Amino acid sequence: MNMKADLSEADYASAVVSGSVQAGVLGMTGDGPNPTIFQAGLAAIKTEQGRGIVIIKPRQPERIVQLANEAAQAGAVAFGIDIDAAALINMTRMGQPVGPKSFAELEYIKRNTRIPFIVKGIMTVDDALACVEAGVDAIVVSNHGGRALDHTPGTAEVLPAIAKAVQGRLVVMVAAAFGQEPTC
Repeated sequence: MNMKADLSEADYASAVVSGSVQAGVLGMTGDGPNPTIFQAGLAAIKTEQGRGIVIIKPRQPERIVQLANEAAQAGAVAFGIDIDAAALINMTRMGQPVGPKSFAELEYIKRNTRIPFIVKGIMTVDDALACVEAGVDAIVVSNHGGRALDHTPGTAEVLPAIAKAVQGRLVVMVAAAFGQEPTC
């Protein structure tokens, strides 16, 4: 039997966020070249009274601020950028280039947003310390499941040094395995 299941972005985001809330945790929604991905996540978070976190692709800083402020209006408890997706070609092909963020850009984003700011994709002590200095609220140690950054060490290899270096000055989470969201 050949069965095809069509799941809209809205249905997917709703399932992730409401399922996470039912499990007693916060769901994370994403961003992509199609704006419906981001909007579906916002709608799901709003439906669950803000119990969710929006992760934004590493777009131009002004656009990140705009999207983060939309997340705040939807009631999201936090937003983040997944800098480990800085090389995603699909975004560039769709006319939405992404790239690494400088210290000044991180400071700009933090200064111009009003909910906690998470940076996902930290793999070095230097990057973690830059996030501390920029005022970032939390980091996620992640190599994008090895899909975008396939020549990096595993998160378990770098986590102890990063946690020691930041000494509790921000929340440290880790993306433990392919296909899993961060855990504390």
